[in-house]
Amino acid sequence: MSTPETVYVNQLFPLKHGLPVWNPDPDVEGEVRIGDVGYMHRGTFCRVFNAMSDPTDPDNAECRLPQDFVKLDIPDKLKFYNPRAIHAGAVCSKSVQALKLSGELKAGDVLQGDFSITCMAEQGAALLLDDDAERKEIKPNRRMPKYMADHIQRWLDLINEIGLDIAAEDIYFVRGFVKSRTWATMTFQNASHETSGSVKFDYGPVGISLLGSWNNESSIPPLTRSGPLRPQANSSAFAITDGSSNTEISAPNGWPRDQCIFLNYYKVKMRRFFGPKVIKAAAGPSNLPSEETKRESRQAMSIMRDDESMVGDIVEEGDSSKFHDPVDYILDYILECAPEADLAVASDADISILCEDSAFSNDVAQLLRDRTPYIKLEANSELEHRSRRPVENAYL
Repeated sequence: MSTPETVYVNQLFPLKHGLPVWNPDPDVEGEVRIGDVGYMHRGTFCRVFNAMSDPTDPDNAECRLPQDFVKLDIPDKLKFYNPRAIHAGAVCSKSVQALKLSGELKAGDVLQGDFSITCMAEQGAALLLDDDAERKEIKPNRRMPKYMADHIQRWLDLINEIGLDIAAEDIYFVRGFVKSRTWATMTFQNASHETSGSVKFDYGPVGISLLGSWNNESSIPPLTRSGPLRPQANSSAFAITDGSSNTEISAPNGWPRDQCIFLNYYKVKMRRFFGPKVIKAAAGPSNLPSEETKRESRQAMSIMRDDESMVGDIVEEGDSSKFHDPVDYILDYILECAPEADLAVASDADISILCEDSAFSNDVAQLLRDRTPYIKLEANSELEHRSRRPVENAYL
């Protein structure tokens, strides 16, 4: 059975804003920053260190750094900022409709309002914002994925030293984010039929509260959450809209946009040459290539052209109730179709590019097979030095 977190992320990922963050509130290590290296735990992004800041920078003040740490420098021309990336109102999955949003200021700087909401499928999700959310990101580039590939082993060494049980493919290298001041979420799960009702909300000096009333008593009501809890009263008059207009929103004074509601990132997957290895069906130990064969393969093939399709079975691991990042399908595809590659790197932007001329596909593995995007290979001199053998990185 899927968890509410899994449903929420699965339902909002197709909107192409990035990875929906179940708990946008900053971890104890601080709010999300571009260049962060970290991992997800119970829906929260946990920072380990920042690869784009100096060791003495406040972003790394309380962080342990990898051995022989070298900061990644990104030119300003690759940086992007949109102060109104997502307008105030409701951000809904395909199965959810939010209508008649309204608000009015009551005594004590408390904004009250209500709206109707309908979920037309078994699952659905909605994110409610009182103010416009901003986006900061590094545009898709080759510097960040190459840096990640070159340094991933040192990152793993550091993570092991810290004592974390984190695999390479569970590490996120942050290239951007969408942040808001406050947020409220609704997650519909196991609804037996169309679920509709109304939600009353209060945006006050210390945060948001929601109260729902649902028409179908036999249907499971959605799980509602909100945050953050603000310690002081800093609010001023502002309005909730349905996001269809360009009405200016007056946000609470002094409240920072530190709530990471969507994450943009790179991920890596390393081929497992030693220890437990996932093998395609019908392939026994005698079918595994020798190290000499792998070396010859690397020397013989440098790139896969657009018209060369190497189709194979992509093996999925893990609990089906757990969120499976669509980027993982790209990593699997790269390693499956480029046997000479030792390491694959991909990002959430690759998913958006794959689906840019069509609606988001839930079957990313099949979409990759249909479109057969070419794979770019390059030598990894850093890992070659450590492993004393040729090592290839691969990207879409």
